[in-house]
Formats: sequence, C-alpha cells, structure tokens
Amino acid sequence: MNARDKIYPPIKTETLFYCPLDLSFSNQMSQNDPVAFQLQVQLHPQEPPRQHVFLLKGFSAGILLQREPLLRAHLECSVKELTTYILDGILQQRRACLPQAAGLFLEEFGFHPLSNGDWCTLLGRELVGSPLPFACAHALPAVELLPSPTLTQTECIDILLQCPEEVLLGLAFLMLTSIRSLLSRWDIPFQGVLFLTGRQGIGKTTLAKRLFLIYRSSDSGTPAGIIQASSTNASQISLLNQFRDMPLVVDDLCLSSSKTEERKRRETGAQLVRIGSGDMPITKRVGNQTVSRFCQAGVILTAEYDFSAASDITRCLILPLKEQLSLPKGLSPAFSAHLLRQFAAWTVTHMEVLKQVITGFLEESNGTLAPRMHTNYACLRGVFACLLMSLNTPSHDVAVLTKRLKKQVNRSTDHQEELLAALYATVKQCNLSSILLVGMKDYFSLAKNLDHLDKHDGILWHGDLCLRKVPLLSFVRKQPGYQNYTIRRIVQELSDIDALVVQGDEYTVSLGKKGNKKKAPRVYRLRISVLKETAELFEV
Repeated sequence: MNARDKIYPPIKTETLFYCPLDLSFSNQMSQNDPVAFQLQVQLHPQEPPRQHVFLLKGFSAGILLQREPLLRAHLECSVKELTTYILDGILQQRRACLPQAAGLFLEEFGFHPLSNGDWCTLLGRELVGSPLPFACAHALPAVELLPSPTLTQTECIDILLQCPEEVLLGLAFLMLTSIRSLLSRWDIPFQGVLFLTGRQGIGKTTLAKRLFLIYRSSDSGTPAGIIQASSTNASQISLLNQFRDMPLVVDDLCLSSSKTEERKRRETGAQLVRIGSGDMPITKRVGNQTVSRFCQAGVILTAEYDFSAASDITRCLILPLKEQLSLPKGLSPAFSAHLLRQFAAWTVTHMEVLKQVITGFLEESNGTLAPRMHTNYACLRGVFACLLMSLNTPSHDVAVLTKRLKKQVNRSTDHQEELLAALYATVKQCNLSSILLVGMKDYFSLAKNLDHLDKHDGILWHGDLCLRKVPLLSFVRKQPGYQNYTIRRIVQELSDIDALVVQGDEYTVSLGKKGNKKKAPRVYRLRISVLKETAELFEV
C-alpha cells in the first residue's frame, strides 16, 4: 500500500505560487519552479476544508502537522511518506499548470515588480495591479483594508476641501507611507516619521485613528496598525518589520511625573524615530542567522512633547496641534482607505509619472531647510500632487488644496526650525578647542605687540594663542552649551588636553615687559598645535 492509499481524509494540492519576478529559492530550481503551494485539508466530510500555504524550499509534512495536529490521528503513514505524497502532487500540478493559471506568492505587503514589467501592491489581503491568484506568507499578519464607502470622485474632493490643513498633511503622509518601498528602490533618501504633538486631550489620538487606522484584523475585525508606546519593545519591532508600505501608529508618548519614566519614554520615542526613519536597522534571529533590514513602515507617533536632539527633529515631519480640530463628518478610516485604494490603483499604472513628480519637488531650492527635512517634505508634496491626479481633481480645486497643504508644510517646518534654533542655543556643538580656533580667526582682537596687549583680547606669541581672562571667559560663555562655564572649568578642560602652558603653580603666564618697562597683563597661553589636534565637532 502506498502513501496515497494510506492518507485519510484527502489532502489536495491546489494553486502553485511563484515569486513576482520568478526568482528561485535555490540553484537547483529553475525559474519555472513554484516557490509556494496551497494545500487543502479536510479532516471530516461535514466540516469546511482549510487552506494552508507553504514554501516549497525546505518543506516537510512535519510543518503541516504543526498547523494541523489532529491530522496525525488520521494518518497511517510516516512523515517522510506524507512529504513524498505532497511533493508528488506538486510535480503533477506543475506539469498540468499553465502559466496563466499560476498564482503569486508574496512574502511582504506593499509594492512588487512583476516579471512582465508591470507592478502590483498588496494592501493587506487585497492585491492591486494583478488579476492573478495570490497567497501571502504565513508570517504576515492577517489584516485587510477597510471597505470603501460609496463615494463619487466629486464627493471625495468635497471632503478634502472641508478638511483642516493639518488633515491634508496627514493624508499626504498616508499616501507617502504606501510607496515607502518605491522610494528606497529609486534611491530617494526619505527618512521621516510623522510626529503628532500637542498637549493632553487636544485630539492627537482621535486624529491619528481617523486618518491612519485603515486596516482591520481579518479574524476579529478590530483595528490593526496601532500599538501603545508602553508596549513591549519586541511587539513594536515585530510590527515595524511586517507593516511594509503600511501605516503604524505608536500612540501616547506622554509626559510623566517620574523623571526616570519620562526619560525612558523619551528614549523609546527617539529609538522609534531612528528605526522608523530607516536610520537604524532592525535585527532579528532567523534560525542560526542574524538578519538585518531597514523599516519600510510609515510610523506615526503621538506625543505630548517635542524631541530634544537635532537628528530626531530633522527625521520627523512634525504636525503640531495647537487647538482642537474641526473634522468633517466624511473623514473616517474608511475614507482614508478609499483614497489609498484609488492612489494605489493609479500608482501601479503611473509609476514613472510618480517618480518624475517627486523628483521635481526634490530639485526645488531647499531655502534654509536642513537637507533631510527638504527631502522629506518634497516627497510629501510630490505624493500629494499625485493623489490629486489619481482623483481627477479639477484644476481649480488642485490649486486650492495644493496651497493649503503648502501652508501647513510651512507651519510645520517653521516649528521645526524654531526647535532647532532653541536647541542650538543651548547644546554644545563643538569642544573648547574648536571654539577657541574659531575665536582666534573671527572674534578675538589680537595685539601686534606687548605694548598694546592691555587694550586687546590677547596676542599671538611664538606660535601660541595668549588670551586675557575676561575676553576668554566672555567669549566661551557666548557659545551654545557653554553659558554656565566658569574660568576654573575652562582652565581644567584645557589642562586635561595639555593645551595650557603653565608657569609653576600659575595657570596664567607673564610674557614679559612692555616698552615702558611695565609688565604686560598676564594671559592664558594656549598651544595652537594642540587645539588643532583636539578640535572636535559634536553631533547635535
């Protein structure tokens, strides 16, 4: 009796699935080999059959038995025999399978190139851009995009026209989130997360839920794509890995009466910014290997505070909420999902247009913006322009909506530049050596000889920079982060790097007498060669 006769109830091999680009999993497999397959298992005739998708590479019936443990009681064969039976079924299916009958196996959400040059994008359990059957990797969360409301294009545009400017920026970020993987593919250095900030109770969470909770669990129907800032790091990292080209809300980075707890929350927020912006890779163990990858989810943070590091501020698209927003009734997660579905359908057939529009905004002058901020907001504006194209928006409404988005972008960037200016005024940007070298070149009044030293800040003396006490202290205290420095602290730091020339027990030195035989003022004598060797700029 062979394995086929021993197996009850029937296990049926259904659709064979291929990678979008027909990539093979191993050198032994040709490009025409399937990479995944679907099995139908029915333990009892009265119950509906269940479908399971498996990777062909490394498949063993033992993997099936992990998902269907009750199947073991119905078998009169070994795991090895069952494996052979299933693989034989795949071989027969492949021989009979025409190319047009094959399905797509997708290991990630978001955009995928197809072998014929077309594109598709996986929105939860919905595939846009390809009519082929498809299957998702077992590890992907079972989520689905909310159904679209019954709306005409005109009604969609009317809702957009009613939206506050802050909402337009949020919707633009949602569309930008959906093409995150494309930006990476095009080498566009987008590095941004959306940061909704404002006092407690102002409506940050409400806004985030209405704009971004466009997916729901296929099993429970509950909203998907939101976690609390207090969640475990492991749960956060897991979703950041899985939600490729999808929004992920991290809610409630709130203040705390405990300094320790608040410091922890700020550190969590900063880490999420670095991961979400793609600056820090996500690492995890897969078998015996450590795998690293960069986040391609669209991270949205709600918080009661602003960041205090320049690198974090510039990695954010900040949406500061000053007051409660008046939101139109038509603004809902289903409406956001509808816009995304429209935009996705347009994008798969207008890929080059999208790229050209974004590139055009990137080539605009960045004014005074930091390069990273310019890139992030240029991508945002470009995607919003393409969203309006996807809706066939009348030119008059395009002008109105574009102007309103630009107004909010200006408010956001002004807020960020104010944060940066305040930060730069209080945070050290370089060490004392760098400060004094700049002062020597652009600030200090240096005498030509000892006779005039008492009327100047200092003098260059035999290759050393010699400064009087008051000008030295005054200049250092004017620098960001050095406002509270004392002369003792300055002397100590210069002594530690051996930049200070001392005379006996004195930190100041006498350079000799003036022409009138009077002693010149005592000075702090600094070795310029040491200052140059130790000069250091800090990352702010």
